[in-house]
Amino acid sequence: MRTYNSKEPFAPATLNKDRVNLEQPMRNSLKLNKDEHQREKELTDAILEYLTEHPQASDTLEGIAEWWVMRQQVRVEIKTLLKVLRQLTGNGLLEKIGYGDEALYHLKAKEDGRHPS
Repeated sequence: MRTYNSKEPFAPATLNKDRVNLEQPMRNSLKLNKDEHQREKELTDAILEYLTEHPQASDTLEGIAEWWVMRQQVRVEIKTLLKVLRQLTGNGLLEKIGYGDEALYHLKAKEDGRHPS
């Protein structure tokens, strides 16, 4: 096993988020409940995902929170939002006009042209 030498440059190509295991230390802590454990896993994934895309990045605590974590969370939220919009459109509650990133969504009118109340 190779040890890290602080004089060696960080090798971003070797970053493998699958190898980062926070499970055992988290399991050992009796204070962490399931929600806290899930949140820490999400934050870990967000940071490692950001570093995979930007291997030379460095920032302060506030910068990491604002730029690394929030950026990844927005991506996840957009994916989830798209899924919900597709479900609502498929269920006939919303209407989608256009295609791709420029598509617009709005409340689908009833047969008589009125919006449901």
